[in-house]
Amino acid sequence: MLDCCRWLSQRLARFRRFPAHRRPYLLEAMFYLLAARLALRVIPFRRLTRVFERPPRRPKATWAERERLRSDWPTPYTVHRDEITGAERERLLKGTAWLIDQAAWFLPCQMACFPRSIAAQVFLRRLGIGVTLCYGAATLPERGLTAHVWLQDGSEVVVGHDVVRDYHVLAYYPDRASLDGEPGGRSTVAGAGSRET
Repeated sequence: MLDCCRWLSQRLARFRRFPAHRRPYLLEAMFYLLAARLALRVIPFRRLTRVFERPPRRPKATWAERERLRSDWPTPYTVHRDEITGAERERLLKGTAWLIDQAAWFLPCQMACFPRSIAAQVFLRRLGIGVTLCYGAATLPERGLTAHVWLQDGSEVVVGHDVVRDYHVLAYYPDRASLDGEPGGRSTVAGAGSRET
């Protein structure tokens, strides 16, 4: 009981220190993490892949939200109504990865790579950024056959990058070929030295 009270008081204290204008994003990220964890337990994987394959929203539809996020950054950058620039994309990718890590810390259950990657993909897609969820496997000496899921933007790993180079890619969501040639889409390749089978 004492451990539970200590755990709860740590979370409440840290939540109060969180800037008020960032709290809604933190709560949204926590919701996506919990929803992803629940979905992985109750929805057949074949149906979940449809969620991973959804296209991102159009930049014009996300402009107001992106403008609000921009005002939160210490270094200024420009937000365009009709497109997401490279500088904005980079900040949103890094900010989302940080936000998902923060949200996972607040939750009482362990958030492994799969729910973290799903939550980040949904969050970024809502902002108009399409990223690829990668599913891989490896035989590691200390753990045997193991799977890992990470999120990738082009060749850059966004979420789950700690051990990607050890894994063979089994599937991409959306499929890499579907991103080639799309306006604003990026061709994705196995990142950080991962080997494809």
